[in-house]
Amino acid sequence: MTPRKRTAQQRHEHAKDFVRLNCGHEVARAGSQIRSRRATSLVAGIEEARSTYVREHGGETADAFLECIESWLLERGSTVAASAMQGYFRTHLAQAIDGGAGGKRRQ
Repeated sequence: MTPRKRTAQQRHEHAKDFVRLNCGHEVARAGSQIRSRRATSLVAGIEEARSTYVREHGGETADAFLECIESWLLERGSTVAASAMQGYFRTHLAQAIDGGAGGKRRQ
């Protein structure tokens, strides 16, 4: 199947596989930094991790990177930080959808 014929879900799963195989140390580092923050600054930590990843790898796999961090946090029992990740996804997705075609999209 060519990349163009893949569904959005298939492309996303491919991106998560890429992150798992090539960026495991970055997921662990970012997850560790996020879970060490106070509850009031978790979102800032998530945004920092995302912007660092985008700067180093581009935005195509950034959402997959964040999902891998969420899984990493859950595997280690960091439910507060993982909940903050889920809230970030909901808010971020809502902003991207509300922005419409002319709005600011996630990278």
